[in-house]
Amino acid sequence: MKYILPILILILLLPLSSYAETSIALKGGYTWWNESKDSPYAGNTIMDNEKSCGAYLRYENDWIYRLDIERLETGNTFSQSIGIAYEKVDFTITPITFQMGKRWNRFYLLGGVAYLINDIEVEKYTPYPFNESIDNSWGFVATLGYDFMITKNLYLFLEGRYLHSKASVYVDSVEQYKENLSNLGGSVGIGWRW
Repeated sequence: MKYILPILILILLLPLSSYAETSIALKGGYTWWNESKDSPYAGNTIMDNEKSCGAYLRYENDWIYRLDIERLETGNTFSQSIGIAYEKVDFTITPITFQMGKRWNRFYLLGGVAYLINDIEVEKYTPYPFNESIDNSWGFVATLGYDFMITKNLYLFLEGRYLHSKASVYVDSVEQYKENLSNLGGSVGIGWRW
């Protein structure tokens, strides 16, 4: 059920492959979180910066159309107090983005919307049990990149991406606050076009 949106977008984009250059690519990189800082809990941090990975499908004619999926992980503590003691929290975030943009020589600039499939897992203390959850969320994304052509079909790329989104955090089914999931990502990757 979570992946219905990307499947629908992919189905809508498939007809583009008949008249546009098509590419697939894999990428890996690093993510810097807006909320990465010292935690209110002494000796801890909020949203540690971590490695990331992903892939995309790109169609290009006069415009670039791109569907990305990434896997981002972070954690340590929530950015705000939830009123219950816990050891640590881990966030797993899967942004699915649809972007459009233009190319200038080998540089490209894209912008679009993101749907984030969010999950959290809290390591709790036995005397303080509680249930936690986080909503999936919508956001905005912008990407600046550069392609390095190796052969007619094979290329490497370098890009930076900014993603903005916030998601509601719940403890025992009560909304506590909105967690800022905004981040800056840098990645390198390899692609194949036909």
